[in-house]
Amino acid sequence: MKALQVSFDKSKDEITPVDQGKEENWIDVCERFDDDVHRIRDVSERRPFTALYACYDEDNRPSYYIVEE
Repeated sequence: MKALQVSFDKSKDEITPVDQGKEENWIDVCERFDDDVHRIRDVSERRPFTALYACYDEDNRPSYYIVEE
């Protein structure tokens, strides 16, 4: 599965790609965040990606990724 890091504005429910973002392997992303990942919602506007996830670091700060499930 592929993943792409994005910015997520909760108040506007808006997803925008991060500058210099590159596709990554979703399993590698999960391992980097010690599997502290949570599905937020479906994504239909950014094909082939189908879901938005929040990945939390050791300080409980989220990074957002859209994932091709």
